[in-house]
Amino acid sequence: ANRPDLKEAQAQVTSNEANLKLQKATGVPDVMLQGVYDRNGSYIPNYNAAAISIPIAIFNRNQGNIHAAKYQADAANQQLLQKQVSVQNDVFASYQKMTETEKLNSSLNTNFATDFGLLLKGAQSNFEKKNLSLLEFVDLFESYKESMVQYNTIKAQRLTAFEELNFNVGKDVFKK
Repeated sequence: ANRPDLKEAQAQVTSNEANLKLQKATGVPDVMLQGVYDRNGSYIPNYNAAAISIPIAIFNRNQGNIHAAKYQADAANQQLLQKQVSVQNDVFASYQKMTETEKLNSSLNTNFATDFGLLLKGAQSNFEKKNLSLLEFVDLFESYKESMVQYNTIKAQRLTAFEELNFNVGKDVFKK
């Protein structure tokens, strides 16, 4: 209900329905009533007259524009249905993605970053004490770096999934 593209499709349907009503109203003949008074402009003094006028729309009656407006209204209705299905699919897919990333995030240990940071500090102190060679220290540092990149990527994917779901719904559902 809050997606701007869906609101645009609904406005298009409303506009086409109004155009169809206008075209149908244009096809109905307009009846004109007229009153005339003339004091001395005719051979009859104080001339009063009434007139009625009805255009005879035998051949056209605006049928071409009415049919075109019907087709446009039908097309707008179909586009609205298509947009609704598309929005529902987007919301469902983003919800699925959000639940998957939430499961992956919950499977991570909450102390992973701190524990791994302590492990790196221990490796650094052992390197300073010459208990580790440079090659072993670089290997530990590379594994720390890769693990932290993966950890942060999982966190970023989680936040991206929440933002994508909020976007597809059209309002802030989750504020995490």
